[in-house]
Amino acid sequence: MGEMLVKAWGTHLGSPAHMCASMVMVGLPTCLGIRSESDALKLRTHLRDVFGVEVPIYYRPPKDGEVDPVTGYARISHQVYNKVEDYFKFRDAVNQLVDNGFACTLLSG
Repeated sequence: MGEMLVKAWGTHLGSPAHMCASMVMVGLPTCLGIRSESDALKLRTHLRDVFGVEVPIYYRPPKDGEVDPVTGYARISHQVYNKVEDYFKFRDAVNQLVDNGFACTLLSG
């Protein structure tokens, strides 16, 4: 599911797929504007409140010299309580945010 999400968003996994077992870090689209831990937390709350999606979101500060780096990652896991539809719901929620021109700067808090 991680590979499906990064393909849908044009990003990358946080580590090579062969190093991931039941959990993987999935890069979020840079246009979401995740620029701090606070942005990551606000986005997580927004996804939960608006779309009913619960997923941990993490901020990775850009490294020196990086151009337009992926700074937001979602940690997804394969657990008995997750269904394939959950990953599609997450994909579609992020796609809707991107299509609507959403950015974390639009969230208060």
